Amino acid sequence: MMEKTPLRPSVATYPLFFFFSSVVEEHSAVVEDVCGGKEGRNPVNCQWIHGPIIVGAGPSGLAVSACLKQNGIPFLILERSNCVASLWQEKTYDRLKLHLPTQFCQLPFLCFPEDFPRYPTKQQFISYMESYATHFSIQPRFKQAVERAELIDGFWMVFQPRTFSLNNFSIAAYRTCTALNNEIS
Repeated sequence: MMEKTPLRPSVATYPLFFFFSSVVEEHSAVVEDVCGGKEGRNPVNCQWIHGPIIVGAGPSGLAVSACLKQNGIPFLILERSNCVASLWQEKTYDRLKLHLPTQFCQLPFLCFPEDFPRYPTKQQFISYMESYATHFSIQPRFKQAVERAELIDGFWMVFQPRTFSLNNFSIAAYRTCTALNNEIS
């Protein structure tokens, strides 16, 4: 049987903040344990976020963000790079084109421009991703890497190298659009 890892930050990961919702009193023990404040520990600036945390501002993260925004659900999107669609912008070769027609690659609620070819180029796809983020007023927090997410006492804790976030549910949309969902109602 695997021993449960204690909720203590490692050298590389320690809590500096998390985001608030209206249930802070109800879950004060979790907040106290995570944020510190007990004798012998340094208290940290703690906050909750009232909504999902989306990890990654690529196509999957942007699509999830737009769907949440269309339904009036607040969210936070964290991106480790300094731009949307960072893998497309930083890790692909310039001659790359989509290998599927646009009808299979467009994101929810916004079609590709009509003047785009059936198989858009890398730059056209990046332009579409940037205009998608602008169209839906999606504002990722850039340069925010996420090391891991853990479900602890009913809360998703999203750990970053120098920060973490705590909320009731989290969505990870990173490369393969893996969804970590804990009761979105």
